[in-house]
Amino acid sequence: MEFAVRMTCSTCEEDVGKALRGVGGVRSVYTDAENDLVLVETNLPAAHVQDLLEATGKLVLFRGFGSAVDSVTSSAAVAIFRKNEVKGLARFLQVDDESFVVDGTIDGLQPGKYNVRVRQFGDLSRGFLSCGDVFSTSGAGPAEGELGLVHVDNTGRAQFLYKSEKMKVNDLIGRSLSIDKGEVFACAIIARSSGIFQNKKRFCTCDGVSQWDEAARMKL
Repeated sequence: MEFAVRMTCSTCEEDVGKALRGVGGVRSVYTDAENDLVLVETNLPAAHVQDLLEATGKLVLFRGFGSAVDSVTSSAAVAIFRKNEVKGLARFLQVDDESFVVDGTIDGLQPGKYNVRVRQFGDLSRGFLSCGDVFSTSGAGPAEGELGLVHVDNTGRAQFLYKSEKMKVNDLIGRSLSIDKGEVFACAIIARSSGIFQNKKRFCTCDGVSQWDEAARMKL
């Protein structure tokens, strides 16, 4: 995972390293204060790692995630949930020829267990009625689009990290990702996105603010 962390001195860099090293699920940490860069090899959800980084008092932006071996990824996608009280983001990344990972954080759901599924279509005009069945390439056996179950905690937040060897990210562009349990249903279109090391944005293109102004605004 790649994070932009505002580090102004060597002490800041040490604080960031201490916040992550030794944490269960974190395998390695690389920091570069000169470029405000933190790379984390982990199986933890990105939102959890960001919480650990923000606990140091630094401004933090999550930029993307990918393979620890290959620093340039060819296939990445994002699904943004933003309807009514349900807000969140899921990122997909092809980590090698055989597998991809999807990392997500969704807020505004009722507590309980939910299914996380890739749906056949990206038509959200009528919710589950228009986005189709769970994505399947064969029609036989378990559908490839069944990513797994996620637990929504008492705050209404779901965090998940899945790895799949059944599909490729490029096959998912234009489809949709659903979080569902019975009649409770949230869905977002899967759109192409930049991967790790590909998003070098320093300013927000919509209003010209710096990445750190944007990070501060996201904390409000």
